[in-house]
Amino acid sequence: YLLTQEELDERTILACQSVPRTDVRIVPRADAAGGARSSAARDQRRVRGKITARERLTHDIVRVRVALDHALAFRAGQFVSLALDGVPGVTRCYSFAAPPADDHEVSFIVRKVPGGELSPRLVDAEDAALLGREVELSGVAGDLTLRPGSGPLVLVAGGSGLGPLLALLKQATLDRETRPITLYFGAREARDLYCVDELEALGRALPGGLRVVPVLSDAREGD
Repeated sequence: YLLTQEELDERTILACQSVPRTDVRIVPRADAAGGARSSAARDQRRVRGKITARERLTHDIVRVRVALDHALAFRAGQFVSLALDGVPGVTRCYSFAAPPADDHEVSFIVRKVPGGELSPRLVDAEDAALLGREVELSGVAGDLTLRPGSGPLVLVAGGSGLGPLLALLKQATLDRETRPITLYFGAREARDLYCVDELEALGRALPGGLRVVPVLSDAREGD
């Protein structure tokens, strides 16, 4: 992308192509909705729950469902720290894969990290060893939330990063969002794409529609 003369005259820069010559001070700018932080939940309580289901989405990605003992205040798009009973001293941050529900059930999309201390236990464990295991959630955080606006929405996700955007899309259906939405979903191979039927159903439910563009970095013949 090249800057126009008008942008140059306004002293606009491309941060991704610029090198500061001195120390700089960066101040986050509040958005038109009153600032991202003001619109996000910050529930810092510790809430326990039990793993009730695990759905295998690809060869190394699963969706884990947890029934919480008590409600946890969060917004679609945010994340939380998760600790698994029997794995002391290990917590990992996972994004909620669905908006808050009245039944206090939450879900997360987890990708196996080879050599990881937590994700292989969630992905590889036998159902009998995983279902019913207790977890503890704490520290709701994140500024990725669905905020009001008039322009089209463009969402970009790769791999397990689809989780928070699934939550945003489900929230958008609840809000009857009329803005057109495009989702670019990146993966290595066709086998790494998942929730395709779910995304199609969300597209039918969204008044403004949903265009899903799969992007493969290592496409094979026939993909």
